[in-house]
Amino acid sequence: MFILIVSHGVPSKRDPQLGCFEKDQAEALVAMGHKVVVIFVDSRFRFIYRKIGLTHTQINGIDYYSCFFIPGILVRKLCGLKINLYQKSLQLEYIYGRVFKEHGRPDVIYSHYLS
Repeated sequence: MFILIVSHGVPSKRDPQLGCFEKDQAEALVAMGHKVVVIFVDSRFRFIYRKIGLTHTQINGIDYYSCFFIPGILVRKLCGLKINLYQKSLQLEYIYGRVFKEHGRPDVIYSHYLS
């Protein structure tokens, strides 16, 4: 079965707790024989370098797709909450389109965080 997990991040050396629960679940699902892809919109306000646009990494047989354009707090302050949520939904649709193109349609979409 092909499972798509919508997360809020992936653990790294800088943020070891970010998305650790979803990563553990994804690894358990892969161990059970399922194909798993994790997607997330990165809208954190951090003074670290992040590639603008779509990023793809693979860790332990799991594909991770993330999208970063502009920090969410700036969009909220300048344009309001509705525009911020609309921007995030556009980014999520963009990532989903890429996953659909490369991996096909998922059987299950398992969502943890949408805001």
